[in-house]
Amino acid sequence: MTRNLGQMITFDIRIPLAIEMIVDLRLDKQRFMVDGEIALRASAHAAEPLLLVIDVGKPRPSDIMVHVAATSIRGELLRIVAGVDGEIRRYIAQHVANEIDSPQSQAAQVIDVAKELAAAWDSA
Repeated sequence: MTRNLGQMITFDIRIPLAIEMIVDLRLDKQRFMVDGEIALRASAHAAEPLLLVIDVGKPRPSDIMVHVAATSIRGELLRIVAGVDGEIRRYIAQHVANEIDSPQSQAAQVIDVAKELAAAWDSA
């Protein structure tokens, strides 16, 4: 096995979305069904001594594809006038970016291959 430091492997990640959302306008509540996907780009590279480092790019709102369906005419009008689709894309992009920055995610992005191999041999 040959290990070449600095070589990158890149890949695309597609995460499907399925959200039921209610917007409370005080006078009434509008229900929306949202489906679509989040497009992420990631790269992996080797590091010393025997690590695999995965870098996941933060999504922009344009990386979020959504299809929003209202359950009423009033809801459809609200969706268009208030720009609900764009707000949903912005919110999801920010939420995913925060998750990528979370301590749990940061820890999962570095894999100690030597430790994992040792654990596999010890359990065998």
